[in-house]
Amino acid sequence: MLGAGRMGREILRVLAEDGGAGLRLGGLWVRRSDPAGDHELAQLVSAAGADISPDTDLEAVLATADVAVDFTLPTATADVLAVAVATGTPLVCGVTGHEESGVEALRAAARRIPLFHARNMSPGIAVLARLLREAGELLGPGYAAVIDERHHAGKRDAPSGTALMLGETLAGVRPDLEPGADPLPGGARGR
Repeated sequence: MLGAGRMGREILRVLAEDGGAGLRLGGLWVRRSDPAGDHELAQLVSAAGADISPDTDLEAVLATADVAVDFTLPTATADVLAVAVATGTPLVCGVTGHEESGVEALRAAARRIPLFHARNMSPGIAVLARLLREAGELLGPGYAAVIDERHHAGKRDAPSGTALMLGETLAGVRPDLEPGADPLPGGARGR
């Protein structure tokens, strides 16, 4: 497990509470000087069946992993990709907010290791994207489209990876739209 933010901790909770449904936490990598000082995190990692103390070295964590799950930050992606490629570790990446260079680095790594990257892994969002694609095709350019998102105060990337993905989905079936462009006359925003 790479990262112990909101998603990382949620995954650790599932592993601790449900016994991981056959999955085992091999290690945790966080970019902190003293991850063991975070008592909640230490309890989650222990309950998930791992030891937090030796897992501060990214290469050591990935060298023994069957697969790495990355919910860190875009600033860590280059390091994560370099080590995953060097160790041949398959990677599931849920990191959002990449610049184009980060996206290209993911594409390059995917040519060398098994890599799955999604800006949102929720089944509900997958269904929403499918419905949005269908609505865009059926309604066409006679209808304005606005994606308005709301998040918790601690959200680091805005617009979120989910909003960008939904905009790209709609633009894929509506050539008259550009992701991020305001489709309403005079820049008026619909709610």
